[in-house]
Amino acid sequence: MRLPPATGAGGVRPAQSARPVQALAAVLAAALAVGRAVTDLVAGIDCAGCAGVPERRGLCRRCADALAGAAGGLHVRQVPGWSDPPAAAAAAYAGAVAPAVVAHKEYGRRALGRPLGALLAAATDLAVGLATAEDCRPPGPVLLVPVPSSRRARRRRRDDPVRRLALRAAARLRAQGVPARVVPALRVRGVPADQAGLSRAERAANLAGRFAVRRGGRAALVARPGQPAPLVVVVDDVLTTGATVREAVRALAVRGVPVAAVATVARAGGDGHAPPGPVPEPVGRYAAS
Repeated sequence: MRLPPATGAGGVRPAQSARPVQALAAVLAAALAVGRAVTDLVAGIDCAGCAGVPERRGLCRRCADALAGAAGGLHVRQVPGWSDPPAAAAAAYAGAVAPAVVAHKEYGRRALGRPLGALLAAATDLAVGLATAEDCRPPGPVLLVPVPSSRRARRRRRDDPVRRLALRAAARLRAQGVPARVVPALRVRGVPADQAGLSRAERAANLAGRFAVRRGGRAALVARPGQPAPLVVVVDDVLTTGATVREAVRALAVRGVPVAAVATVARAGGDGHAPPGPVPEPVGRYAAS
């Protein structure tokens, strides 16, 4: 005797009830694809480094190879003149790196966070090595403290680019077996002026006393009983005159938090101390935005 086909609740056959779900899933997938296309169009579809045709993560092959080579240690260097704490930068603020940093920071090209984060991870790795070269103690966790952005800057950018780079760098370091995490322990007091165009002395005066440790920030950075002392690394995207990272180091030291090292994606000037030149003009479709 032939049995009638099975039905679900309300007498609806399973195959029939699945069809609307499948159709809805197809519509949602198409909408997401359109959304991604619109996002790429708005954010700029040119290479962030040279305005050429991008292949992956907003970079053409040549610019992507340049950043990958730096992240692989080809250009990672200790910053001369920095010893207490030591500082390392992954690349010079030139070539494809400079416009990529600007595009990520000022124009919301978030896809650049991964290659730039890889550069920051490489610089952090070298900086930690410099800081622990003569230390026989067991290594503690690496705590990345990003240089803070003011509330005004975060509102304007709708983001905190340096913190995002720090998160990318920490993730890459963990993948390499380094116990790293990000501790956003600093905040900005008041409203400092824009650093662009200021001399070395003006930059130092502009930021003097502007950074402070957040509530609970010190507790997250000091060693717990019975555990090795953490290695605190101040991180930023670009090292110019050093005023910003020096103020970060000062603010942490005032609260009894020693900074082991400083790491940045790039350095401006051959020695990391020269006053920066003009900010690289944005390239590609987002140049007029």
